Formats: sequence, C-alpha cells, structure tokens
Amino acid sequence: MCFVSPTPPSQEQSLSFVPDATCAVAVRRNQMRLAIELAVTRVFGVELEALGQVSRGVARIALARQVAMYIAHVGCGLTMRQAGELFGRDRTTVAHACLTIENRRDDPMFDRALDLLEWAVPVMVLRPANYFQNQ
Repeated sequence: MCFVSPTPPSQEQSLSFVPDATCAVAVRRNQMRLAIELAVTRVFGVELEALGQVSRGVARIALARQVAMYIAHVGCGLTMRQAGELFGRDRTTVAHACLTIENRRDDPMFDRALDLLEWAVPVMVLRPANYFQNQ
C-alpha cells in the first residue's frame, strides 16, 4: 500500500490510496514537482503559493510557472499531458509555456539560468533527501 497527496503543497493536504504498482511513479512525480517548485521559486524569487495560483497573476509569476512546466517537459522528460497534470494545467497550456520559454532563450542570461535548472532539477529528483530535509 502507498499513500500520496494528490494536491499541491499549498492546498489542503488529504491522503488517497494508490495501488502498489503505481506507488513508485506517484512518489517520483511528487518528488519531481517538489524539486521543480523548489528550484524555480528560488531562481525566480516567487512564493510557492503564487506559483500554484489558478489565475495567471503578475508577469514574473506567470513566467516562473511557465519555466516550471518547461522544466517538467524538457528537463524531466514528461509528456505535455503529464507536465500539465503535475501543475494542474492543460497540455495546451504546457505547449504554450514551452513555446514562450523557447522564444526567450535568445537572452544569454535567461538561457544560462534554464541550462542550470535543466541540470539541477533531475539531480534533485534522484537525491531528494539532500534537498528537502529543511523544507
């Protein structure tokens, strides 16, 4: 038996049953989301709660959210549908986010920040104990 939280950390925590066969996948996705959120909120200086808002919010929060979806898709190898489910968005929203972020990669500073995020997040997912102890 495996219990995971189906809601983002900023929403009410309730546990639901997940069959053993999918337990490892569910735990890994949860770790992936936490790693992405931790990295993106620190790099872009936004609050975790703001990243999970249903509405777009201000431009820098929307950009951080788009980067999070982009990292989930490109850096972590999730499909657009999986990345959308991870952040409570539709796959078309993820597609738009990826296009927006790719268009901004012409800026060398932005491109370097994304390169570092694309490298760091998968490492954080592989070794979660090193990064989530103080959260």
